Amino acid sequence: MKTIKRNDLKFLFTVICFLQIISGTRAQSIERFVIGSTGGLLNGEGISMDHTVGEVAVSTLDAAGYLLTQGFHQGSLTATSVDRFLLDIRILVTPVPARDRLNIQLETNEAEITYQLIDLNGKPLGIRKTVPPASQVTHEVDVSKLASGTYIIYFRESTGVAARSVRFIKY
Repeated sequence: MKTIKRNDLKFLFTVICFLQIISGTRAQSIERFVIGSTGGLLNGEGISMDHTVGEVAVSTLDAAGYLLTQGFHQGSLTATSVDRFLLDIRILVTPVPARDRLNIQLETNEAEITYQLIDLNGKPLGIRKTVPPASQVTHEVDVSKLASGTYIIYFRESTGVAARSVRFIKY
């Protein structure tokens, strides 16, 4: 009976490890996919819409061809430009985190601004205020009945264009 030497075992172990690495190596490809908290597919008369919640918005708009793509799940990505920058508004939300009340200081220069409190799922919470153009106001908002968590104050101009959003924490 032949005895196995220590060097033979090292060589055998090295060969087995090398073969395992080679057999487990495969070419990789990256497929497009979305990790969203929810979403779906809607189909109607010649129109289909995929939607997800929780991904960064990217725009591709084409009015003549009825094309609207928004987000990273689209078939091809197109570089876009910003036609109009956000409105010149100044927002101060205090205190953060909030317990019973939230102070929203808002200064507008150009247009009427409406703001609304929503939860992280996009559900409006019934608190909505409008601020006239060229004004500086402070609103005290009662948040005592809200459950603890993170909320969003969504600001938009009178034409419906989103101006800005601010997150706050209720504890």
